[in-house]
Amino acid sequence: MVPPRLGSGGQPGTMLIPGAKGKNGFPVRAVRRTFQISAQFQDTYGYPELTDALKRKVFGQNAAALYGVDPVTAKCTANDSALEEYRAALAPKQSYGPGSYAEAAKVIAAHGMRY
Repeated sequence: MVPPRLGSGGQPGTMLIPGAKGKNGFPVRAVRRTFQISAQFQDTYGYPELTDALKRKVFGQNAAALYGVDPVTAKCTANDSALEEYRAALAPKQSYGPGSYAEAAKVIAAHGMRY
């Protein structure tokens, strides 16, 4: 359902807060990029055309202002060396199971199973 306050031009109070944004916000970005209000709905119900500025307001800019968040508008400029440095600082991955075929065979044999 399209919020009825869209006719106000996305003034404060007009926002869409999805229940789940998914990994990296993909569903929200996809809807924001592709969602349009048809000319028929614009004529019939008086909805405005969804411009990029109005979509920014509806899909989070109003919420950012409400919570005092300054949205990041610059692209990430991380380079390969910075990424490698970050990865090196992370804790090593931990495995809770056998690390090789031989270890797996020992576990299977210890439980009386056949492979």
